[in-house]
Amino acid sequence: MVALSITIMAGSAQDAHAAAVRLGFDANTFDRNDDSSTPPIDIEFEDENDLDNVNDPINFFGSTFLQLIINNNGNISFDSAISDFTPFDLSDANTRIIAPFFADVDTTFTGLPVTYATGTVNGRDAFGVNWVDVDCRGVATPDDEINPNLPIPNPSATVFNSFQLILVERFDTGSGNFDIEFNYDSIKWEAGDASGGGETCVGGQTAIVGYSDGGANTFQFPGSDVDGALLDDGPNSLIQNSLNSNVLGRYIIPVRAGMPNPDPVELIGGEILSINATALLVSGAFANALWMLPMLAGIAGTGLYLTRSRWNKTQED
Repeated sequence: MVALSITIMAGSAQDAHAAAVRLGFDANTFDRNDDSSTPPIDIEFEDENDLDNVNDPINFFGSTFLQLIINNNGNISFDSAISDFTPFDLSDANTRIIAPFFADVDTTFTGLPVTYATGTVNGRDAFGVNWVDVDCRGVATPDDEINPNLPIPNPSATVFNSFQLILVERFDTGSGNFDIEFNYDSIKWEAGDASGGGETCVGGQTAIVGYSDGGANTFQFPGSDVDGALLDDGPNSLIQNSLNSNVLGRYIIPVRAGMPNPDPVELIGGEILSINATALLVSGAFANALWMLPMLAGIAGTGLYLTRSRWNKTQED
């Protein structure tokens, strides 16, 4: 099995700003916890062409789902809950997973709890999960007092990440179709202390970003499991880049006929460019196969590379 990665470059660090996290999707609160998961939650998508007022499923890697499970540690799953706090290669998940930032989130004492809700994006049904101002395991301790009068309990006691996952119904393009949207406003930490991140939650076995069917079909962002890569000032900074969007920190991945396709159609770096990209969707032995595109010359600070940069250990052997 081969898991492939995409690297997108879009401007310099000093130009970067992040306001990608959408407002809302916060009507429900996942109780403060460390390593827990919700029960299955209804996604509540309806095909506007149906008149039965019954929720319609999404198709993810050939299986259809009306519900999902929110795992506190920066991911959702469909077949079963995931309590792991140390990120691992998503091909080993043994369940379908979508991970905007798989790492050791701890909302027990400081930061804000995870929230979620249904809503709309551009007039279409959507389901969103907010990990906004969430803490890591290591900086927060039971000695940290939670002050309910502060918008963020003990903001000086720790560092927080803010990111979001939204699933957007796209039944207008076909039955079961949807978009995955990752949004990032700030990524200050990358691993809990039990994952080697220490008290500052930097270094160790660092965060994984991507999605998988739990096996052969796996896609992980470049910088996954690389120390410092995904942080705000990292070489693969999540807030300084974008995919299929002109908003820094926003990554949109269409899922059509069950297969996610990260084929980039837009690139940012001062202007939006059209790209004739090729993405091969190969089932079975290979993940979504992306082949290198030439760099776009003459656009300062802007380039796009599709690279075969992550290999399954059995492939390396």
